[in-house]
Amino acid sequence: MVTSDVVAVMELVKNSYDALATRVEIRIHTSTAHNAAPYIEILDDGVGMDYEAIRDVWCVVATPFRHKNPVSSASGMSRAATGDKGLGRLSAARLGRRFKMVTKPAGGPALEFSLSWTEMFGADDATGLVFPLKAAPARAIPNTQGTLIRISGLNEEWTREKIDKLRANLSRFVSPFASKTDFSLLLDAPESGRETSLEEIQPPAFMSQPKYSIEGTVDQVGTVRWTYRYRPLDEEGRTITRHEDWPALRKSLLHEGSDRLSPDAPGCGPFEFDVRAWDLTVDDTRDIADHFQESRSHIRAAIKSQWGISVYRDDVLVLPKSAAARDWLGMDIRRISKVGTRLSTSQVVGCVRITKAKNPFIVDTSDRESLASNNATLAFRLVLRSIVFLLEDERDQDRIRDTGKTKDLFADLSADALVEELDAIRSRKGSVDEAVKVARSFGERLDKSRARIERRFGYYNRLAVIGTIAQLVIHEIRNRTTAIGRGLDKVAALVERFGEATSKKAVRIADGSVEALETLADRFAPLASRGYRPGRRTSVLEESIARCLDLQQAGIRSHGISVETPPTASTQVRVDPGELDAIMLNLISNSVYWLARKPGDRRLRFRLEAASLPERVRVFVDDSGLGIDPEDKDRVFWPGVTRKPNGIGMGLTVASELVDAHGGRMRTTIPGELGGATFDFDVPLVKDGFSR
Repeated sequence: MVTSDVVAVMELVKNSYDALATRVEIRIHTSTAHNAAPYIEILDDGVGMDYEAIRDVWCVVATPFRHKNPVSSASGMSRAATGDKGLGRLSAARLGRRFKMVTKPAGGPALEFSLSWTEMFGADDATGLVFPLKAAPARAIPNTQGTLIRISGLNEEWTREKIDKLRANLSRFVSPFASKTDFSLLLDAPESGRETSLEEIQPPAFMSQPKYSIEGTVDQVGTVRWTYRYRPLDEEGRTITRHEDWPALRKSLLHEGSDRLSPDAPGCGPFEFDVRAWDLTVDDTRDIADHFQESRSHIRAAIKSQWGISVYRDDVLVLPKSAAARDWLGMDIRRISKVGTRLSTSQVVGCVRITKAKNPFIVDTSDRESLASNNATLAFRLVLRSIVFLLEDERDQDRIRDTGKTKDLFADLSADALVEELDAIRSRKGSVDEAVKVARSFGERLDKSRARIERRFGYYNRLAVIGTIAQLVIHEIRNRTTAIGRGLDKVAALVERFGEATSKKAVRIADGSVEALETLADRFAPLASRGYRPGRRTSVLEESIARCLDLQQAGIRSHGISVETPPTASTQVRVDPGELDAIMLNLISNSVYWLARKPGDRRLRFRLEAASLPERVRVFVDDSGLGIDPEDKDRVFWPGVTRKPNGIGMGLTVASELVDAHGGRMRTTIPGELGGATFDFDVPLVKDGFSR
């Protein structure tokens, strides 16, 4: 059940941790100066074992000792035990054929014994499996207490690659983000001919300053309280704090299986999380390496050694134990559908803290490579996925964040200021050092300008990609609706001659579905082609509001939302009904979504006012929902920006582009008129003037 030699060593290290060791030394010797056979040694300063412990605990396979003693305590120190199956010590059998242990409890004698796994496994009768236990020299244990395990007759060769994997796993054994730990790991794995040398396993310094991070807690009822931080090197970042409740998360994850879970609470128990992410482009790794005085290869290797989201139970690693299990959340599979926006497992170092007491049903399988299948672990995975979605959404906004007007991008791409400063230094007979400092500062400004230009053109590139996708959607929809429409015309003619009322109703429903598809194509049209021109049909604003409210009636009724609409239906505008409905439907569906997530009075209101120009009308949509963060005032209209878990961030982009195509502008007011969100836009009237 132990899947690799590396996992086997980790299991033995867990035993040392459970024995309250504060220091564990692992030695992997493939050869020595004295030509001794290869061996593995693990030495700890834990509580050690006496005769009774060896006989009644160590010798009993699947001992219930840890079930009866879930907390290890001695000399005023205590830890929640990581093991409970009573099998971890058998990992030694995977590593080598011969086993020797020397152990010494505080104030007691040192004891030692040896055994051959080959002989034990080859025996026909378990009653004959015995080994002598004898006194050992006091110097056999260098500490006042502890245990030394020596494994020889190794079953597999310990290559440099395998030792590197062990080093990486040891660095993850105790939470890398823990502010304080009373447990240290040291590894001695010298190459042939080298002196032995113990190295302490520690996470690198740059891990404490990730570019993107999200941390927080999930409580008993599934409320996620989180803080996101964006911390670019040598630039101003941003921090936001919010919360998401379980009903909203569950609803957003229905397609992933959350319908199997209670609507009241996820059932996985409370836990903490800290997920950190980096961009791994050439420029990013170079910047990190320069800032922390490390090589780029070291930066990449360090992230590779830690990557993935790891689960720690009582601060000791539970999952994953091997590279094959690093993507246990399925992040890389998800990323295929949205490369760039979504994070890969190799960009993330995450820590999730659970406890035996509060998360009793989140248990690992016997092979230590996955979590047992039950509703608690399903909920655990789904909540963690939603947290990753939140991190990706916020990161995406920072990656495409606006940097001012386009002309401002090139403001620093001029040498005029540099020439002026150098002339001033020459005039006052300044030093060469002053000139170098000025030149260096100018170079830094150029670098920042380059970074801003790269971010802006990344944003423009995404718009171009969206335009390509929009063209594909429109082409496919219209080709199919044309063919379907012809078929429905023939059906309608037959039904008109021979059909009854039910058949006619079915045809009308089918016609409505075709129109809805065509409306969808219209919604994407402004993004698909620069040559797009709005249709020439007109609409009545109040009728569009009513139609779109009807489409959202289920959500409006179920969440008790009160709606206030204009009193009459007489405002004609020069906008195609499909386009106007697309604008209204986006705004209404957003309001309903966020109103459902705020307790108390839920109101949705529509207002019409005269615009600043006489031939236009201004439409306001107010709600009493959660509102919009001031930092998001402009970004809410950008493609890909959304705070909905699993949202694609296109609704407001399309709506604002449609308004723009009619010479108008969509805005948001913070705070909103009803305490939540307020959006408004202006469109052209059929006749001049507006009064109400």
